[in-house]
Amino acid sequence: MRLIGGQKVKKAKAKSRLRKLRRLLAESLEDRNMLAAISWDGGGGDLRWSNSLNWSSDRLPTASDDVSIDAGNEAIEIRSGTHSVRSIDLNSDLQIENARLFTEGFAIAPGSTLVVEGANSEFVANAATAIDGANFVASSNGMLTVGSVTTVSNTFGDMYWRATGAGSVLSFPDLKTINNGTGRNWDTFLESFQGGKLDLGAVTEIIDPNSGDLRQRSVQVKAEGVGSEVDLSSLQNFVDYAGYATSDSDGEYSRLHATLGGHIKLSELSIVRGVYFPVDSTGTIDLSTITSLSHGLVEAGRSVNLSALESGYSTDFVTSGPDIDLSNLHDADHAVFTIDGRDLNLDSVESIDGASFYVSGGVSIEIPSVTTVSNTYGDVYWRVTGSGSVLSFPNLTSVNNGTGRNWDAFLESLQGGKLDLGRVTEIIDPNSGDLRQRSVQVKAEGVGSEVDLSSLQNFVDYAGYATSDSDGEYSRLHATQGGLVNLGALSTVRGVYFPVDALGTIDLSTITSLSHGLVEAGRSVDLSALESGYSTDFVTSGPDIDLSNLRDADHAVFTIDGRDLNLDSVESIDGASFYVSGGVSIEIPSVTT
Repeated sequence: MRLIGGQKVKKAKAKSRLRKLRRLLAESLEDRNMLAAISWDGGGGDLRWSNSLNWSSDRLPTASDDVSIDAGNEAIEIRSGTHSVRSIDLNSDLQIENARLFTEGFAIAPGSTLVVEGANSEFVANAATAIDGANFVASSNGMLTVGSVTTVSNTFGDMYWRATGAGSVLSFPDLKTINNGTGRNWDTFLESFQGGKLDLGAVTEIIDPNSGDLRQRSVQVKAEGVGSEVDLSSLQNFVDYAGYATSDSDGEYSRLHATLGGHIKLSELSIVRGVYFPVDSTGTIDLSTITSLSHGLVEAGRSVNLSALESGYSTDFVTSGPDIDLSNLHDADHAVFTIDGRDLNLDSVESIDGASFYVSGGVSIEIPSVTTVSNTYGDVYWRVTGSGSVLSFPNLTSVNNGTGRNWDAFLESLQGGKLDLGRVTEIIDPNSGDLRQRSVQVKAEGVGSEVDLSSLQNFVDYAGYATSDSDGEYSRLHATQGGLVNLGALSTVRGVYFPVDALGTIDLSTITSLSHGLVEAGRSVDLSALESGYSTDFVTSGPDIDLSNLRDADHAVFTIDGRDLNLDSVESIDGASFYVSGGVSIEIPSVTT
C-alpha cells in the first residue's frame, strides 16, 4: 500500500468531518440526498471503474460519494461515459481514456499517476488538497485540470507532469510554488510535447531546496515540438541551490529548454540560480527580464537577449557565433565566457574576480570598466586563441592571484591570438592564505601570439620557489614557438621562472631585482640592468646571460656549462652555489669575503 502515514491522518479527519456533515443533513428540514463513502474492493475481477462489482457497495460512485481507491500497483481504467463524484482519495494509478471524470475534492498519493488520454477525455478536480509527488499526463487531446492547490512538493523521487499532443492541456490554475524533493537524484519534469500545453501560468517560483541530499537533483522544464507550450508567464524565481556543472558527478543543472518549435512562456522571470539554458534556434524562450543569474549556463544557439542581466555570478556564457546581449552586466565574478566568432559587448562589466575567458574565432573582446582583478575561485584562464582574436583590458592595472592552495591564474595567447594587458603595472601572488602550489602562468605560444605587458613593473610571487619542492611552484613568463611577451618596464621580480626560449621573444633587459626565481637560457639573455639576483637560479648550457651589472648574488645558484659569464660586478655571494663545467673559466673578482 503506497499511501503514506500523513495522508491516512488526513483521511481519518475527512471521515470525522463527513460524520458531522451527515448529522447536520439529517437534521435539515429539506429533502437532501445523503452523502456516502465508497471504496474500491476489486470484486469484479477487472480494473474497470464502470464495473459495479469493483466497489464496496456493488454500485457505481455518484456525485454524492466520497471515493477512495487503493488497488496496489494496478491502474484503474475509465474507458467511456461521464462520471461525477464528490471527492477522490487516490492511492493507485488512474487512466481516463475517451471519458470524463469530475470531482470537487481530490487527493493523490506520492508516486501515483493520473493519465487523461484521447479526444473528449477530461478530468477536473476543483478543490484538490494533496498532490505532492504525484504524476500527471494529458495526451491525445486529453484535458486535465487540478484546482485549489497552491504549493506542490516532490516527495517521491522522479515526478512527471507532461502534456503530449495538439489539444492536450494539463492545467494547475491556482498553483504558485513548485518545490523539488530532498532526496539524491530526485528530479521534477515539467514538459510539453508535440503541441501539448502545460499551464503553470500562476506559478511564481520553482525551487530545488537547500536541504536534504543535494546531489544529482534538478527541475527540468521542456517544450518540444511545434505548438508545444509551457506557460510560466508569472514565474519570478527559479532557484536550484545545488545546480552546478554537469561535469561534476554530484552536480546537475536544472533546465529551461524550448526546442523544435516549442515555446516556454516567460514574462516576469528575474532571479535564477543553478539553471541551464540551451537556447535553441528552433525554440522560443524570452530571457530579457532576468536581472540575476548565478551558478548557471547559457549556451547560445541563437541570439539571446539578456539585456536586463546585472549579475552573472559563477555562470558560464557560451557562444559559437550568435550574440548574447550582456550590455547591462556589471558583476561577472567567477563567470566563464567561451566566445568563438562573436564580438560581445562587455562594456558595463566592472568585476571579474575569479572569472575565466576563452576567446577564439577572430573576435575582439574589450572589457574597459575593470581596473583590478583578483582570483577568488581556483584555476582561472584568460586564453586567446587564433589569428585576429583579441582579449583586451584597456584600464586594468593590477592582477592578483588567489589565496587558496594550488590556485593558478593562466594568462595565455595561442596560435596568433593577443591578450592585451598593456596597462597592467603589477602581477601579484599575495603573501597570504595557503601559499602552497600557487602561481601565475604567462605564455605566448605560436607565431603572432602576444601577451602585452608593456607597462608591467612588478611581478611578485611570494611563494614562488623551486618546482622540485612539492609545495613550491614558480610563476612563469614564457614566450615560445614565435610568441611574444611584450615587456618594456619590468623592474622588480620575485618567484618567477623564465624559460627563455630560442623560438620566442621576451626582453628582460629592464629588470633590476630578481629574487627567488629561475632563468634558463635557451638563447642569449639580456639581464644587463640586474643588480640583485638574491636566491635565484641562473642556468645556461651555452647561451650568454648578461649579468654585467649584478652585484648581490646571495643564495643564488649558478649552473654554467660551456659559457664564460661576466660576473665582474658581483660583490656578495653569501650562501651562493656554483656548478661550472664544459671547459669554461668563471672569475668573480669583486668578492673579498
